[in-house]
Amino acid sequence: MTPASPQPELYAITVGQPFYRRVESGCQFNYAPSGDHVDPDQAPHVEFILGFDEPTPREIEGFHNGVFEAVLVELEQTPFVCIRFCRTLTEGRKLVHREVIGWQECPVHPVAAQGYVPPEPAPPYRWLLSLILVDSNTQLVRGLRAFTLGTEFCQAFARSMQRHRDDYSSITQHLDKLRDMYARYAVGEVVKRGEVLAHSLGGD
Repeated sequence: MTPASPQPELYAITVGQPFYRRVESGCQFNYAPSGDHVDPDQAPHVEFILGFDEPTPREIEGFHNGVFEAVLVELEQTPFVCIRFCRTLTEGRKLVHREVIGWQECPVHPVAAQGYVPPEPAPPYRWLLSLILVDSNTQLVRGLRAFTLGTEFCQAFARSMQRHRDDYSSITQHLDKLRDMYARYAVGEVVKRGEVLAHSLGGD
């Protein structure tokens, strides 16, 4: 993860138009202001960017209309923000939840954000979360949603960043650790195997 560029307002990001910077396939969770824009007393406006190669109509519809779920997970002392989208269906007399976009597992660490640790917000302060779906082939925005992350989720995230701020002396060490983990864990296993520190369903 690289530090966020100076971020335009959410309304300036338009579905069907190119994103304001290049997005590769995968996911990014940006929480750190860039350079001189860091204000230690201001909570971040965070963004979760999903880069999909040619997202399908089902994925696009699921992004726009599915129930958003987020968890903060630590696995092997490595924090991840993980999100997915589900639909609630009636089967017979039962309500069942079906994934339309499975877990997107995004590692986060202060070393990847130039050491920035966000302030731990006091209730009722919350963070605004922008969710952006980008076609990584065309670089066009295919989906855009906004939520607020509850105070408890934000507090848990800030505490996790504080705990892990001195784990690595360089971004290279952090990336080496991630490569080792990705070689041993399949997609979706971070949520199953890690310790869940915070959970948000549907935003707040």
